[in-house]
Amino acid sequence: GIAVVQQAGEFIPSIEASSLVTKYEHAIDYLPFPRTVIEDNLKSVLGQVGTSVTKLITAFLASLPAFVLGLVLYVVALYYGLADGKAMAAFIVESLPFDRREVSTLTFTAEKISRGVILGSLLAGLVQGCIIGFAFAFLGIPGALLFGALTAMFSFVPAVGCGPTGLGGAIYLWSNGESTKAIIM
Repeated sequence: GIAVVQQAGEFIPSIEASSLVTKYEHAIDYLPFPRTVIEDNLKSVLGQVGTSVTKLITAFLASLPAFVLGLVLYVVALYYGLADGKAMAAFIVESLPFDRREVSTLTFTAEKISRGVILGSLLAGLVQGCIIGFAFAFLGIPGALLFGALTAMFSFVPAVGCGPTGLGGAIYLWSNGESTKAIIM
């Protein structure tokens, strides 16, 4: 697969820009640019596209086996976790080199921390979605409910959060000439 992609990356830049210009000359005549400028720019774009496509697809194909293996391991672990979760947990607890009281304290604490983290993440996402939804509605941006829900979902993606929707709302307001509302957003 990688060899095919590399050959495609080598093929795209080898396309003659002048032959494309000649083939579509009837459409190019309507453009306000000289033919040489179009040929030069087209040659440059074809070279960049070939290189970029090759790198992108090669990186994707190279990471595909690790992704598939991780997905298979996840599905197997999920199946056995759902099918024999209690038996597995009991086995792990029995295998620990601590006494019963320490294991009980450890599992109780781990369970409370896990519940707290999950509940905190859900509440933070809900609050972020509500804030963006109310801000969109207050500032007159259409789709307040939709973008509030999207913000709540994006809040679970690391390093994304409410940035895309908040920035998108500010850009929308700014492009409509409402700079004060854009600053508020």
